[in-house]
Amino acid sequence: MNNANQTNTTPSTPASHPTQAPRRGWRAAVWATAGVLVLSTGLAACGHNRHSGWGDKDMAGPERVTKAVDKVFSRVDATDEQKTRITTIANEALAQLRPMRAEMKQARMAALDLLAAPTIDRDGIETLRAAQMAQGDAASRIVATALADIAEVLTPEQREQARAKMAKRMARHQDKHDS
Repeated sequence: MNNANQTNTTPSTPASHPTQAPRRGWRAAVWATAGVLVLSTGLAACGHNRHSGWGDKDMAGPERVTKAVDKVFSRVDATDEQKTRITTIANEALAQLRPMRAEMKQARMAALDLLAAPTIDRDGIETLRAAQMAQGDAASRIVATALADIAEVLTPEQREQARAKMAKRMARHQDKHDS
């Protein structure tokens, strides 16, 4: 899942270079597509719905991830091999994120204790905040790696299809909240 050994060999050019703007747009589209794909898979895999919350205590099991990947990536005509690879990436990321869930719950309880104490421990609150930020950063790194790995599995055409579908979905969602 980790592609840390790969390096970008594209020479960097100044942002003011006339040909740089289209490249930035392409990169933004790739990252947006990858982000949407992982978030869609993650939310579907976690079983979130408006009526029952975030699903069972074990977050997303392999069966749920497989079903979510099949549902999401069938929309971009992913092959069975691509879906298998994406399922593996998603399961690996969730396995890394799963232990953080209990730690986050403990931190929420610690925050309640700090705020309910007879005297407010500002240093304790700051220590807890810093620890939570570090944990969020670690989780973000895991998700970013999974995003890149999933994006590499898809073809450029599939990434564009996913971007277009998610942009349409996001617009519908925004319209619901604007009215």
